[in-house]
Amino acid sequence: MLSQPRIWCMQFTVLLERSRLESNHSRTVERSMMQVQALVDALKDEKPDAKIRQKYFYICRMPPSWKVEAELAHLLLSLGAVNSALEIFLQIQLWEEVIVCYTILELRHKAVEVIEQQLAAKETVKMWCLLGDAKDDVQCYEKAWELSKHKSARAQRHWGLYFYFKGQYKEAIPHMQKSLDINSLQLLLWSRLGFSALSIENWELAASAYRRYCSLDTENFENWNNLAKAYIKSGQKARAWKALQEALKCNFENWKVWDNLMVVSTDCGEFDE
Repeated sequence: MLSQPRIWCMQFTVLLERSRLESNHSRTVERSMMQVQALVDALKDEKPDAKIRQKYFYICRMPPSWKVEAELAHLLLSLGAVNSALEIFLQIQLWEEVIVCYTILELRHKAVEVIEQQLAAKETVKMWCLLGDAKDDVQCYEKAWELSKHKSARAQRHWGLYFYFKGQYKEAIPHMQKSLDINSLQLLLWSRLGFSALSIENWELAASAYRRYCSLDTENFENWNNLAKAYIKSGQKARAWKALQEALKCNFENWKVWDNLMVVSTDCGEFDE
């Protein structure tokens, strides 16, 4: 497609979009990686000349080269080529992904070295949070929070997740709530807040968190089901019944949702269901 282009930018973006679609399927993910590799190589090639490449450049919404390289690195990581992905992430300075790679390779001390080098050049909230992740040191999150003058959703999110992944849900909840107060569009964090609240049997908070999640993403049956559980535990059977109806719209074949719906329908007198 790229060797004899009529509209180079359009062909580039179309192939990139096709690669993104194919990256979601196990049978085509390797082909997707090879296509993105071809796109990265095409960006570095001197042919065709700039005049041809620039045609319809802004209309086609061409991504910057580092974003295409980042997509290649993520595909390599998904295929288990961690070292190859790490090399690209280091080149384009995506430190969060660098830490993920070093963690997979069991080289977290290398991640610490990289982050400390960045902090020596300039202190940022993000780098302090990443250092906390690499060292499992809660004081780094405290430093990030102070550096942000108590305005960083990231600092509180990392701080909360530090406790969350240790199973200390009661300690995690206040930090998650602070993070969501600053930035309420953190979808996964709403789900984790809901799970934490369920774990400590705070049904009201769990229902509130899952409600917010479901308002942002209406197609996740697990969170609808968890919302129903929170309603059931708090004695709100009618609301639980409605939540389970939504869960079934997302996953009609799940027997657990049907089982829950049958029980709740009986309690609510919805015998037709």
